[in-house]
Amino acid sequence: MSAAGEPRSNVEVKASCADLDKAREAGRSAGAQYARVEHQRDTYFRCNDGRLKLRQIETESGRRAEMIFYRRADAGGPRLSRYSLKKVRFPNLKRRWLSLTRGITVEVVKTRELWLWRGVRIHLDRVVDLGDYLELEAVVGDIGDEEEARRRCEILVDRLGIKAEDQITTSYSDLISGRRSG
Repeated sequence: MSAAGEPRSNVEVKASCADLDKAREAGRSAGAQYARVEHQRDTYFRCNDGRLKLRQIETESGRRAEMIFYRRADAGGPRLSRYSLKKVRFPNLKRRWLSLTRGITVEVVKTRELWLWRGVRIHLDRVVDLGDYLELEAVVGDIGDEEEARRRCEILVDRLGIKAEDQITTSYSDLISGRRSG
C-alpha cells in the first residue's frame, strides 16, 4: 500500500446496468462478498490536466472525505487510471476554498454498494440524474501487476455479463455535464 497522496494505478471498467439485482446476484454467484453501502458526493473542480474531485462519503459507521486527482484515458474495456488520494479533515472548508480558487464544474451524487472479489472492488452505483451503473476497480500492486488487474477485471466482465455496448468510456461527471461518450 502506498503512502497517502503518492501516485497509484488501478484498472477499471464502467458500464450502465439495467438490473442492479441481477448484477448483485451474478457477483454473489461469482464469489463476491458484500462489504457496505456508501453515500457519496463527488465535487469536481476545474483542472487543466486530469480530474480533481472532493469525495465526501457517509456510511453506517461514520463520515470521511478525500481529495482524488486522477488521469485516465476515455476508452472502453479495462483501462488504466493513475491517481493520488489524500484524506481531508475539514471537507466543507476545503470545498469552499476550492470552489473559490478553481471553480466547481459538476457534482455527482450516488449510492454505492460495494462488493469485493479477489481484491477487485465491484461497485453497484445508483447515480442521481443518470441511473444505475456497475464499476470494477482492481488496484495495481494490491493484487499484482497491471496485467493481473486487467485479467481479473476481464474475468468479472464475463461473469457479470457486462456487454461491450454497455461500457462507459468516461466519468459520471462527464455524463452529467452532457459530454456523453461510449
